[in-house]
Amino acid sequence: MRCFSAFLKFALVSACTLSVWASTAHAQASESTDFVGSWKGIITQVDGATVRYFDMELTVSPELGSDSTYSVATHVMDGEYHAYIVGRAFEGNKKNRLFIAESEIIRSDSIPGMEWCVKRYELKKHIKNGELHLQGVWGGDTSFGECIPGDMDLVRQIIRP
Repeated sequence: MRCFSAFLKFALVSACTLSVWASTAHAQASESTDFVGSWKGIITQVDGATVRYFDMELTVSPELGSDSTYSVATHVMDGEYHAYIVGRAFEGNKKNRLFIAESEIIRSDSIPGMEWCVKRYELKKHIKNGELHLQGVWGGDTSFGECIPGDMDLVRQIIRP
């Protein structure tokens, strides 16, 4: 009987330990995957007293074999003009931060003499008015030189079945 009682204690402690480990792993995994998905919003470009607004869609996909590196695809729109850009994203050392570096414009159309910026941005994840946001600043370059930097605010898109 004493042996059976010791076994029950061991089983109970093991089950509790496994439960705590599983809930911690789930919380960390869901925190990490909060970046994955589709985001929509506005990107601004500030030039003195003038502010330009562009619509932007961002898709963040996990990279195989990594829990902190992502592939990204962006679609930036200025009226009838569009740019499709790809890049990579990395979680920062600070909680809820995502660093994105676009690498290549894969398709675009624009006003003659104008180029789309290949951007770098740092975004912070937070909840505002019950919605999950990625908000932060960006900078970038074209073949002409440095772009006028700006801000962005993207909202997580909920896919409903």
